[in-house]
Amino acid sequence: RKAADKEKLKAIIVYAQSAMCRWKILLKYFEQEVEWERCEHCDNCLKPASHLVGQTVQVPAASPVTT
Repeated sequence: RKAADKEKLKAIIVYAQSAMCRWKILLKYFEQEVEWERCEHCDNCLKPASHLVGQTVQVPAASPVTT
């Protein structure tokens, strides 16, 4: 169970930190394949990460994860 929980945590981190389409990430998690790359509706599709180039982004420090 501990290993499964770690895998779920990894999936959550990928979802939160990725610049990929959020719908595509969710669908892949549930083993659904789609032909498109971007849904054009989620935050990552509406404002791609390329708009951050050259800008400083504040990222809060992560809390330690205990298992």
